[in-house]
Amino acid sequence: MSRTPGAKNKAGKTAKDNVLAVFTRLGGTAAMAKWAKDNQTDFYRLYAKLIPQQIELDVDIKPKDVTANPLAPEQWDQTYGEKPAVQ
Repeated sequence: MSRTPGAKNKAGKTAKDNVLAVFTRLGGTAAMAKWAKDNQTDFYRLYAKLIPQQIELDVDIKPKDVTANPLAPEQWDQTYGEKPAVQ
């Protein structure tokens, strides 16, 4: 049986609620800080998994297409102050 498009995943929400409840019963952030101090490698490994792996950016700046209209050497000197290295 599948969910209706746009419907929330109830099992996922229930799991998150259960983990939060257990976290609270185990002492919350104070207990976690004590554990983290004693298990720094494990804590940082866990923390790294929580950092987003992908960041979406909306960039409005477009790079100049220098291949379509390259600068003449004199224009390059005026613009950048030195000639590009010839390869």
